[in-house]
Amino acid sequence: MSLLTEYDRLLEREPDELDRLHAQLLSGTTAFFRDMEAFRVCEQKVIPSIIDHSMNNGKSRCRIWIAGCSTGEEAYSFTILFLEEMKRRDVSIELQVFATDINRKAIQIASKGLYSIESMASIPEKWRARYFEKKR
Repeated sequence: MSLLTEYDRLLEREPDELDRLHAQLLSGTTAFFRDMEAFRVCEQKVIPSIIDHSMNNGKSRCRIWIAGCSTGEEAYSFTILFLEEMKRRDVSIELQVFATDINRKAIQIASKGLYSIESMASIPEKWRARYFEKKR
């Protein structure tokens, strides 16, 4: 019997094993504004272009999808950049953010939106004050 066959049987007997396998295979690496160069490009080119497209086509809603969002830091980072660009332009577009991940536990953390002060160190203070509140 092969190891693969044995592991397949283990997966059938123990449903939680699939979650453990996912945790081992998926990096889950995440941080606010983790790749600053990529976020700069998004801030300076991508997001303005998306907003322009929405406004030029008479759309009052913009949807973005963050795939592989892990615990949500990148999704919140993109949302902040969108909101800041709309504020800069003094425009109002309904923003819908769809953040998904294969790891259910990570999604549960992301949906709560609770982060430590240490994990938020890369967020400028003015944005921390504007978009987050301290939990008491």
